[in-house]
Amino acid sequence: MKTPEDDDQRSLLAMIVDPPNAIAGLCALMAVVHVALAFAPGRLAYAMWRLFEVSPKLILIGLDRGEYARAARAFLGHMFFHVNVGHLLINLTAVLVLGGVVYREMEARAHARKSDAAAAFIAFFLISGMAAAAVYVLARPDSFQPMIGASGGAAGLAGACAWLFTTRTAEGGGFVGDLLNIVILILVSAVLIAGSVYLDTSPLSLKLFGTVSAWQAHVGGYVFGVIAYPLFERLSGAAAR
Repeated sequence: MKTPEDDDQRSLLAMIVDPPNAIAGLCALMAVVHVALAFAPGRLAYAMWRLFEVSPKLILIGLDRGEYARAARAFLGHMFFHVNVGHLLINLTAVLVLGGVVYREMEARAHARKSDAAAAFIAFFLISGMAAAAVYVLARPDSFQPMIGASGGAAGLAGACAWLFTTRTAEGGGFVGDLLNIVILILVSAVLIAGSVYLDTSPLSLKLFGTVSAWQAHVGGYVFGVIAYPLFERLSGAAAR
């Protein structure tokens, strides 16, 4: 693993093969949690899932009772638990690849101001996952169906990548250029969201995970990523004080 200061801006392949500490640390934590639960007694593993899963109805009941710490624990902790090895590997791959693209852009901005891309990246990933969980709860307020996994955070990274590829590859500028970028971004997002919903509710999801995926969370994380990424990129390049 390397810190952002080890090299000038590295290639995307280098970011994936030898990820920065921020990405490697998140992936390692997911893997460690999964392996630990795989070898833990069944009752302990079940108890841990209950502590950190996002169950909409239970979350809302807890909030109504003022149990804000419980909701915060679930909103943040659910990202580091996964249904099975396939679920874990898919999310690890998404974080490594999409995260490499996003971190590389944040790192380039941070180098200009000597500030911390790692902090901005981790904050963006975690808040994307929490936003995804919030959308899932609001979309299914009467459901006890629990949700776990880092795919909400990964969806935020996908939204950031869509924003980057749309705005950074366009030619020209001005009002017309900006408007064209927005139209392209909306069209690309519509295709990606439709594809995600289809896959999340398809027999493939049932075969891989034993249940349909939480498409509401994926959509919420993606939309948050598209909207919020420019802010986090600016934060990564904020002048150090």
